[in-house]
Amino acid sequence: MPRYILWLLLLLSTTLWIPAASGQDFVYRPDEQLQIMSVKLGSLELHEGILAYVDGDKTYIPLSEFIESIRIPVEVTAEEAYAEGWFREENNRFVLNYEKRLLSIGGEAQEIDWDLVEWHEFDIYVESQQLKAWLGLEFEVLLNALVILIAEDQWLPLEQQLKRHDLWERVARQQPILQADDSVPLDNPAQIIGWPGFDNNLRFGYRTSDGRSSQQIQYDLLAAADLLWLRSTYSANLNYISNSDLTYSGRLLFEGGATDQEEGGRFRVGDFTAPAVPLVTQQQEGVGFVVSNFAQEQSANFNSIELQGDALNGWDVEVYSNNQLIAFQTVDDSNRYSFTDIPVQTGNNLLRLVFYGPEGQRREQLEEFVIGEQALAPGSTRWSVNAQINNRRLLPGQMEFVLNREEQERVLDELQTAVALQYGISNSLLLNTAISRIPVAEQGSRSFLNVGLNGAVDTLLYSVDLSAVDTGGLASRATAQILGERQNWQAEYAYFKDYESALLQAGIGDERLQHRAQLNWNGRLGESRPVSASARFEHFDSNRDRLRTELRYSQRFSDFNWSSSFSYNLDDDEINRLSGGSLISYRDDDVSINGQLSYALTPQLEARSANISSSWRLNETMNARVNFRKAFDGNQEDNVRLNLSKQLQRWIVSLSSTYNFKRDFNISVNIFTSANRTPTGYALANRSKVATASASARVFLDNNGNKTFDEGDETIPGAKLRISAGKSPERSDDNGHIHLTDLPTNQELSVRLQEGSLEDPYWLPIVPAYKMRLRPGQAYHFEFPLAQSAEIDGTVWLLDEKATEPKPASNVMVELIGEDGEIVKSGRSSYDGFYLLDQIIPGEYTLRISPQQLQRLNLQVDAEIDLSLNGNGDIKTGMDFQLTEINL
Repeated sequence: MPRYILWLLLLLSTTLWIPAASGQDFVYRPDEQLQIMSVKLGSLELHEGILAYVDGDKTYIPLSEFIESIRIPVEVTAEEAYAEGWFREENNRFVLNYEKRLLSIGGEAQEIDWDLVEWHEFDIYVESQQLKAWLGLEFEVLLNALVILIAEDQWLPLEQQLKRHDLWERVARQQPILQADDSVPLDNPAQIIGWPGFDNNLRFGYRTSDGRSSQQIQYDLLAAADLLWLRSTYSANLNYISNSDLTYSGRLLFEGGATDQEEGGRFRVGDFTAPAVPLVTQQQEGVGFVVSNFAQEQSANFNSIELQGDALNGWDVEVYSNNQLIAFQTVDDSNRYSFTDIPVQTGNNLLRLVFYGPEGQRREQLEEFVIGEQALAPGSTRWSVNAQINNRRLLPGQMEFVLNREEQERVLDELQTAVALQYGISNSLLLNTAISRIPVAEQGSRSFLNVGLNGAVDTLLYSVDLSAVDTGGLASRATAQILGERQNWQAEYAYFKDYESALLQAGIGDERLQHRAQLNWNGRLGESRPVSASARFEHFDSNRDRLRTELRYSQRFSDFNWSSSFSYNLDDDEINRLSGGSLISYRDDDVSINGQLSYALTPQLEARSANISSSWRLNETMNARVNFRKAFDGNQEDNVRLNLSKQLQRWIVSLSSTYNFKRDFNISVNIFTSANRTPTGYALANRSKVATASASARVFLDNNGNKTFDEGDETIPGAKLRISAGKSPERSDDNGHIHLTDLPTNQELSVRLQEGSLEDPYWLPIVPAYKMRLRPGQAYHFEFPLAQSAEIDGTVWLLDEKATEPKPASNVMVELIGEDGEIVKSGRSSYDGFYLLDQIIPGEYTLRISPQQLQRLNLQVDAEIDLSLNGNGDIKTGMDFQLTEINL
């Protein structure tokens, strides 16, 4: 109720006496005071003002307005001095009949003092203490503040609703729940040249080596942007050491078509990783292209995958599975990380990659792999074509050679090509074929033909692969896996006859592999102790046998993760070896420790290598990090590295030093920053922005209705948006701009305007929500136009054959139809036939009575009404309808 009406009622009440509506006389007494009091639940205002009477130390509260404020289902009919409904539980019925002096709660009549209940023409007034007892509700009447304060945590339905909505609000900030049907897709075509987002790391260093000193300048760059209408990523490493030549290493990749989260054709050109071919080759880096109509899996194996990606030189990368640390490494000057033989299980695997920058940066990304998936509709196909020159780069000046493992001769890589096809035979059976030409050491390039089947029967997954090489060699492999609730088994048998490929070299020396059998088991002890065991047996044509067994056990204790593995090698011609390794990880809010230790148990007990790193968060802006690396076999360089970093608003500056126990020393200053585009230019940040995207929105009042910000429109400060991923942004500034950062890429996002954040409740977004799909490093801008909402009102009349004049028709459904034929607004006429449709976006509409209701009631209407609603709060009044009965 508007405040001015409340004050008018207050003024009238002090000068007028309102008679009661029945035989009970209510006489206004001079010692009674009429007060306008707000109703609050804690700090939440439920009603801005109800009319309460104060008589000495007693306060009389209007029952209907109070009941309506706390939203319990009790209906008060003041004209009949009657109230009925329930509260807290549906069987807790509430009945009040003032004329019969009856109050029943939960089916039991209550003895009350009826002098504390007064019947007025417009409501039933109840003394506050009586009302507390009736409803079992705790509240205070604060006359000095003119507030009726309801205590919290009383299990009111309203309070529970508020808590649910608060939970939904928190969940909405974490999960993409805003993919609403009313979201409008935003067009985001690739550009010929887009503004890139890029990470920069600049290092100035001084070092001593073998008694000589030198200065070093190193620059690492990782960038992502649109280029030539394609998604592109570029990484570079420039390194200059005094008295030496400048070295350069760079990678450039172009991607087009569908992303990994979409269906459809896609391609890659440039420096990329070629997909594996079963029995022939692993994933291989090089320069070339790949074209396919599906997102290719990382691995065709059931039990392991390879992980590769971009990261800046010097960053540490950790891989977690089920919160267990399973692998980590430091990125070198190729600006790439690569993990091989990451253990996985059949089904959905979610791996967490954690990246740590040398200056204290930290970011995470999730990688999802579906292993052994057979889902391909019968009769449908998936295909891919790729060609690549291994170990080459697209940009000039980076041609690399590979060394032959046996003779250490430099052999130039040859072209590698492959064509693969998958065909769905049934819902659970898939045919795989591939033709490839692959460089094979000492043999040049060889051609391969592959045929395979993947299938499933209940919890059994199986695959059969055959491969033939143009030299006449053959290879076959059969794999089966049984899935269990807490464990699974995987078995494999392979047979080779004069077969050699890039994946399977010629065994040991001149020996060739003939048979290979493998058994893997993955299980869990309790809830936090994963265990796996494997055994692999190999037989060569010289009758030589080799057996390798491995056992891995992991344990988690709160923030501490520990994983230990043991492997035993049994070989006819070599010394049998038993070795082990351990990974440890501890992390809390301020301290993290990672460690790796490898050792041999037989033929003699000895340590092989150790690697320990730890970081401390000294305060909100400073971090320290230490890394110790020791190789006991002398094959690696031992060193200790210290790092101290300071996080500024847009930069991270760190001081690093390294000592390698050969009395070589290195000290350097590192500066890191990330840049991304905003509406006003580039903005620098102290966190990586390359893997994410940003967007900016302008919220404005569109006075001329063209959905474009131009002369005469007004920017709206203080507006807020909700996004389906990432944190909620700040409110719009004085120019109406809101900047959205750290948005996920290559997936559909929804952005919705929070109408409650608008200053004027009659402002409405012309489009309630937008859907967008952003690319890595992209900065996207879009508009959020608002309109002054319009209103329509009128009366529905009913004229029957016997009446001479029409009478009001209540409960008639009035519908507002948009230009697309959809219902935009609807409402029912009240007891006097009046209806009101408000909060309407300006536009062209048709107003009608619900056709379904007309048909059901055998009625007809005189006409539909075409309307043109303009901006600036257009109001169409007197839009009346007349209904008549249809004569049958």
